[in-house]
This record gives sequence, structure tokens and C-alpha cells, in this order.
Amino acid sequence: MIRDIKYMTESTVCQMDEDYKQKANAVWRKRGEIEGEDPEAYSPSGRYPYKWFIVMETPVSYSRRYRGWAQNEEYLQAGIVFMQERMASAFYFESTPPPVEEWDFVAMNNFKGDIAMIFKSGKYKIAPMFVGNTFFMSSEEFPAIQEVIKMFGMPVDKLPAAMQAPERVRDVAAYLKDHSLMQAFTDEGVSPELLGEIIEWKTIELKEYLKHELSEEKLYGFYNRFLQEHLFETVDIDLFCEEFMKEFGMDLKERLRTWYTRDHLPVLLLEDVVLTELPEEEGGEGRQSKSAYGRFKVYNPGDVEGVLVVSAARIKGEKVRSFLIQGHECKEIRVKMDYRGLMITSPLVQNIPSGRWVLTDEIRPFEGDTLTGVFPADSTVFLPRPGEIIVNNRDEGFRLVEPQGEKLFTLLRGGPKSWDKARRNYERWVEMVDNRFYGTVVHDAYCKSVGEGKYKAEWTTQIPEAGEYEVYFYNGDFFKMGMLFQARKKGTCIYYTVYDSLGGHEIRVEPAEESMGWVSLGKYYLEKGEAKVVLDDRGGGSEEVDEKSEGGMRMMQNKQMIVADAVKWVRRGR
Repeated sequence: MIRDIKYMTESTVCQMDEDYKQKANAVWRKRGEIEGEDPEAYSPSGRYPYKWFIVMETPVSYSRRYRGWAQNEEYLQAGIVFMQERMASAFYFESTPPPVEEWDFVAMNNFKGDIAMIFKSGKYKIAPMFVGNTFFMSSEEFPAIQEVIKMFGMPVDKLPAAMQAPERVRDVAAYLKDHSLMQAFTDEGVSPELLGEIIEWKTIELKEYLKHELSEEKLYGFYNRFLQEHLFETVDIDLFCEEFMKEFGMDLKERLRTWYTRDHLPVLLLEDVVLTELPEEEGGEGRQSKSAYGRFKVYNPGDVEGVLVVSAARIKGEKVRSFLIQGHECKEIRVKMDYRGLMITSPLVQNIPSGRWVLTDEIRPFEGDTLTGVFPADSTVFLPRPGEIIVNNRDEGFRLVEPQGEKLFTLLRGGPKSWDKARRNYERWVEMVDNRFYGTVVHDAYCKSVGEGKYKAEWTTQIPEAGEYEVYFYNGDFFKMGMLFQARKKGTCIYYTVYDSLGGHEIRVEPAEESMGWVSLGKYYLEKGEAKVVLDDRGGGSEEVDEKSEGGMRMMQNKQMIVADAVKWVRRGR
């Protein structure tokens, strides 16, 4: 059990060198029954860094409350874990001391239940032993450089997590769009928690830029070799930069100065994002996960360059991870994917979420095109189209309507809450961020659980000239792990009301039967002046009941979620 946990921990918190990874993998698979070269060969940069591991039992009285904000507890030292006596803490006895005969039960039950998690979570988590404690990087010029260099060795890719849960990086991006990392160290308005997140995400940004220029293998190879040569030493950042210059001919110190003081973030806009399946001969027969073909356009409207990361992509058969988009540059990127999905993201940008994630439910049939590469593109595709009027949920022409009593409650609590702060109370409108909503820099919408029609969303605009207009709504969706709500729930409907010169026209739509994106609500003759579209929170059409599985267990269905995103008017008949 300890051997398995050791390997799994190393593989998630260390940037292991390839030789050790193969040996450790063999050990884990064969439970140590392997002949020949010792797979436990010392590899300080890629595995547990000490030659000893001591677990010391301590008295029950040696205990303290868990500090969730701390990287580790006093229970953890260099190669030593101070575990509580029989895995029972003094807090267990705070309420009612157990009878003596229960002691063995406590010891056995707690130990069996907690041993698998000892090295993964809580106060005994040994992950901090692996990274950052085998060296110390010092610098008078660059504050907290130790934290930055330490995070270089952590291979966990947090970009997908930022796509699924953009609130994790939202506060960081909001600060860094007009502040620098250097300013954050002296800003009294930055909490220690936020400062830690800023350092972490700035380091992720730096790594992605360096990996783009050098490749991931070269960057981590240098990092591992340097640590092996300076194990348990205090090293000045100048030495690290000197060795970096010798290896790659790059002035890392100057790069760090720019990185520390840059006080703005780029904006990377995406359009025409398409994922199509490939025919069998393209994907390869016998593969568990068929490959796909993705294409999209990206535009950088500002002066700051940005890095775009595309996971598991290939161009002309070669693996490609990232693309550098210069200021005011527009590119079309076409890639083959190693799986049926397309994730496009960036480490630190103003965009929320930080990219686009196309899932299998959006995949299109094969279109006959498999050309890959990076090509110049026309940025006018990102401009508003002539004859179109779009009102998004962030525009002045949008407002939420609530019953009078509920409206007062919403005002008293400070307005509609974001979904991560709503404590799963979706009876009122909440703001939700997801890459499958409409938007330019921010992709969000207001959502609530299905109701009785008392809650509404209104979009109003000024029609410049009378004529026939086609009205659309944006059929958005979201993906939130663990949520018991679904925007495009099969068999459900929503109700829009379009107002024209004759009055209101109610349209019933089944979101799951329509593709994501703009969906027509029909054509209407509109007079010059104000036009309005209303969505209420009625839904239904699908039974909101529990189902029973074959084994008799009750399975909760997803409930319907009403989404108020964007509305579009398009002039027709010219």
C-alpha cells in the first residue's frame, strides 16, 4: 500500500525524469517483484527526495487544529511524519470519552480508513516534502523567487481546472490586468491567500512561455539536472540564470525582470471554433479513443502577446502544444487531435473563462478537410456584422425581473450572486461563467432553476429603421462537475416572448433539440424604436422525479436550468 501511494504521489507532485518514471512504473505494476537494476535508484528531482522515511507516533496530547491555508503542518518535517497515537486525536475525546473497550475499535477503524489518505491530504500530506524543500533559491532583486522556481517542478496542469472552474483564477486575472507581480508584494489590499494564487498563476504563465520557446522536455530536463547538481544547497538566482544562458542562450534574468513588472494581460478572442470527427483511416482502427480534427480563428486585439495552449494537438504529424499570438495578429489554426475533444486555453488572460472547450456533444460529422497548420486570417470576422443588433446579459439593454418581495431581498443581499457564492440556491437568478455561453472577453449568463414564470429576463434595443427582422436567442450550455442542473435537458422546453408592432408572440423552444449557438425565434415586422424580447422561468415537459435503477437504488435526475444569455436582431428583406 505504501509503495503504491509513494508512486502515485511522486507521479502527481514531481516532474520525474523519464528513466525513473519507467522504473517506478514497473515497480508499481509488479509490486516490487522485478529483477535486475534497482528501480529505487536515487533520483532527487523526480521522486521522494530523502533516503529515509520515519513515521513517529506521538502522544494524543500533541495536536493542533488543521490550518487549511498552510502548505504543511508541524507534523511534517524533512523525511519525518509525526503521526498521532493510534491515529486518534485529542479532539476525538472532547465530547464524550469512549469506553476502554472501544479503543481498539477506534485504532483499527481510523487506521484502515485513513492510511490510504495519510500521504495525500490533511495535516499528514507529504507532498510538500517532494518539491521545494531540497534547495533554496535566493535573490535580492526578485521577491519570493524560491516559490517561483519551486513550482517549476510541479507537473500538474491546472489549465483544464481553470476552464471548468474559472472562479479559481478570476480574482487573479482581475488584479493582474492592471497590476504587476512586483506590485502585489507591497499592496496591502492583497491578502496572503490571493498573493499565493497570484504567484502560482504567474509561474504557470512563465512556464508556458518558456515551454513554447524551448519545449517541455528541454525545460524540465534542465530543471532536474540543476537540482541534482545542487541538492540541499542555497543557490543564488544568478547561478540558475547563468546555467540557463549556457544551456539555451536565453537571458532568463532579463526575462524575469519583464515578467515581474508586466502590469497588463492580453486578450485572445476565439471565433469559428469547429471540431469534426475523422474517418476511420484517419483516426486509426482499434483505438479506444478516436482522433478528431479541430479548427479555429484567434485574434489578439491588444499590444501584449499571448500564448494559446491546445492540448494533444498535432500539425503534420508532429506534437504541438502552444502558439504565440502577437499583438494585433489574427491566425487560423488547424490541428488533428489525439482524442475526440478540443481544449483551447491560456495561462493568464483577461478572458473569462480562459479559452474554449469543445466536448463530444458538439462534434460535427467529417467535412472532408484534414489540412493542418497555422495560417493568416482576416480579423474582420471578430467585428459586428452589418445589420445585426446583439444585446448580451452584460449590456445596458438587459435586465432581470423578479417578484417585488424577492427583488427587495436580492437588493438587500447586494444583487444577483455568482454561482460559486450562491450556495446552490438557484431559486433566484445567479451569474454563471462558462465557455459555452455567449460573450467576447467574458462568457457568462444568468441562470436559475425552473419556476412558475414569475422571474423574467428582458432584452431591449432601439431598431434604427422599420422592416423585417429575424430574432435569435443564444442557446448556451454549461458544464459544472457535480451540479444537479442541466440547461439543455432532454424533453424540456423554455418560453420566449417576442414583441413587435402587433404585440407579444410567445414561442416555445426545446433547447436540447437545437444546436448550441444562435437559434431563430422567427421573423417579425418591427417599427422604428424600441424592440423587446422576454424570457420567463417556466420550463417543463420532462418529469422531475427520481428514477430507480435496476438494483433498486434511487438516482436523482438533473433538474432543468433556465439560461438568460443573449438576443440578436438581424435585418432581413433588403
